[in-house]
Amino acid sequence: MEDLAGKQLGPYQIIAPLGEGGMAAVYKAFQPSMERYVALKILPRHFANDPEFVGRFKQEARVIANLQHPHILPVHDFGEADGYTYLTMRFIQGGTLSDWLKERVPLPMDKIRRVISQVGGALDYAHAQGVIHRDIKPSNILVDQWNNSLLTDFGLAKMVATSSHLTQTGGILGTPAYMSPEQGLGQKIDHRSDIYSLGVVLYQMTVGHLPYQAETPMAVVIKHIHDPLPPPRQREPNLTEAVELVILKALTKNPEDRYGSAGDLVQALEEATTTPTAVADASPAAETAVVAEPPEPTPEPAPNPIPATVVMESSATAVPAPTPAPEPSPTPPTAAPISAPPATPPKKKRRFKWRWAVAGAGLIFICFILFAIAANNQDSGADNQGDGNDSANGEIGSNIGATTNEAVDEAIQDTLNDLDLPEAAQARIAIALDAVREGDYEKAQEAFAQAVEMAPDNPDIYCERGYVLRELEMYDEAIADFEKCRELAQG
Repeated sequence: MEDLAGKQLGPYQIIAPLGEGGMAAVYKAFQPSMERYVALKILPRHFANDPEFVGRFKQEARVIANLQHPHILPVHDFGEADGYTYLTMRFIQGGTLSDWLKERVPLPMDKIRRVISQVGGALDYAHAQGVIHRDIKPSNILVDQWNNSLLTDFGLAKMVATSSHLTQTGGILGTPAYMSPEQGLGQKIDHRSDIYSLGVVLYQMTVGHLPYQAETPMAVVIKHIHDPLPPPRQREPNLTEAVELVILKALTKNPEDRYGSAGDLVQALEEATTTPTAVADASPAAETAVVAEPPEPTPEPAPNPIPATVVMESSATAVPAPTPAPEPSPTPPTAAPISAPPATPPKKKRRFKWRWAVAGAGLIFICFILFAIAANNQDSGADNQGDGNDSANGEIGSNIGATTNEAVDEAIQDTLNDLDLPEAAQARIAIALDAVREGDYEKAQEAFAQAVEMAPDNPDIYCERGYVLRELEMYDEAIADFEKCRELAQG
């Protein structure tokens, strides 16, 4: 496609090329009306001359634009101008996962786990909306300056599927090196094809090589269909057996034998990299065992109440009473020595009223921050006043931050003791709590986001995530979470 740098395309001033693939070129552009840079994905002219494609493009672009997830690259606009069809997306100051892989392979396990967790969460969300990506690969995973992964190019392969040009030339949709066997065979695919492709990305990050290589793209596709998978540990001896099992399950030829969801793959990798004895395809019992082991033993009783509660919740017995009986009785006498359980209903009520206050405090603090920012912008010349505002912000932030850790502990304890949460959600909350204590708010945000997906009606999780979003200066999102917390607690 011709170089469009320096030209005007609709309302956008094209600045410079960012990259080009088989179906589109991406440019950095400026949007004067919003005073911001955007990324324009521009398709070749021959697509705009295909009425069937243009109709499908508009339909699919609307679907993609409605995907709202922190790890999916947002689509702002789409349209046609000067014979070109384009998508307008958020401009990301960073690179791609491909750039990471060029600098160092295999990647450190903490980076691998972060990428798979974020991209897997994005895929889980998209699959729930009925959208299949069809082209998962490192160049479609953007990495911003904070090392957050954003999945892009959703549905592009699906959009060109009915193009007469591709039908005539017999083009293959997708990228052969990451293509599932059923996709290479031209069969009907579902979300498990994306899971296979994500498994190939995982293989590449952990081993440092693609599983299959050949002289032609078609030969690579054939290997995905017929050849056994080269064992990852033969190529990377330092890889643990638990992680290898995760990769093997994700890359099985039969879709029925893969993980049922991208979230299952994320959870399996988390267990394989945090618990040495964990197996990739964890049964419910193994899952409980993983949760039951405290991630960081500590002499303080309060910080780690979660694992014990998780294990004991299924047996309906009191946590502190280690009884030798093989099957604890579900009747009330077991819990008789403890005064807390009988008071559960009023405790919930008090907690919810407390949560309204927490949500209100969070909203007031964020409004204060936004007011201070606005005042600072209006009076940028007054250096002394600016210093005073900063000092005030820091003092109020530290005071509320001091109560935040206590709020996290109390909310997590109350949630696990009083609410019927899935074990997977409890495990996510435990990870978030540890991350908050360590000051890793990005990790806490990810864990809370996963917990929200598993327990969307729990107000406590929204409140706790609101504080984390506040620490990340994501004020709009924090306000939305506090409002959601208050709405659920009242309702």
